[in-house]
Amino acid sequence: MNLTMRQLRAFVTLSECGNFTLAAKHMHVTQAGLSAMIRELESQLDSQLFLRTTRKVEITTAGNAFLPYAAEALQRLNDGIQRVTSEKGRQCLCIGLTPLVAATILPAISDRFKQACPNVELDVIDADREQLQRMVESEQLDVAYGLFFEQKSVLTQALVFSAGLILIAPASCVQLNSSAEASYERNRNLACQLPLLTLRRGSHFERFVQAFLQEIDYPKVVRHDFQHLATLISMVDAGRGWALIPSFAQLACKRYKNVRIMSVGKTSPRLDFFCITRRGTSIPAALHSLSEIVANECTTVR
Repeated sequence: MNLTMRQLRAFVTLSECGNFTLAAKHMHVTQAGLSAMIRELESQLDSQLFLRTTRKVEITTAGNAFLPYAAEALQRLNDGIQRVTSEKGRQCLCIGLTPLVAATILPAISDRFKQACPNVELDVIDADREQLQRMVESEQLDVAYGLFFEQKSVLTQALVFSAGLILIAPASCVQLNSSAEASYERNRNLACQLPLLTLRRGSHFERFVQAFLQEIDYPKVVRHDFQHLATLISMVDAGRGWALIPSFAQLACKRYKNVRIMSVGKTSPRLDFFCITRRGTSIPAALHSLSEIVANECTTVR
């Protein structure tokens, strides 16, 4: 018997996806190539692992019995590869960040991570949430950080930290109290005479903000939609409106002279910031250090 790592990977991926088209896409092979690997594996095991129909693929009793052993074998092989690579010298951790997070904290986390893990290099991709999730699924990234990732069987999500909402407005709309902090209750009516600036309608964050405004019975106001949080902040700086943004994004606001930050108080809903990895892949030890650094940078108010 001569089982290969690719055969085991094909079997585990197909069992997770339940679909040849999707499994082949994840493995970057053709459906015919994937089918051939499954047939070869079934032939060597002398057992049918999947029931195939025109609409779906179902794992058999024999397949279910074999699955945990195949997944464990892949994990051990990945761990072994990681160990050999680490002993040879420097490792590389491929991570994904959304553009605002990357622009805000990347220099700081790079420096801190280099001190904590000097033998591991960071290879960073900045892209939108959907693209980052696809890249983790296809194993182009080891990990991605962000909000509102979809729940998928091929992915594992881990909470990095929890944030809230803050209100940002042009300086001309904000009166500061003696402690130089903006009072949400005192200034929101001034700020909200301007248009509300939000992300595109239907986006996860836009729906989150709208649910919050409805919950506090906030009146409907004129609004303008944009694609990125960084655009919202720059438009507030230009005096074009006000916005509700994640509290960790206040770090990006520090770059703008005309942006003022206000707390929304105890009514702020919770925003969970996650890291995602592909299920069944080896998780580098350095990832835990990186997540701690990301959490510290995003939750530290300067």
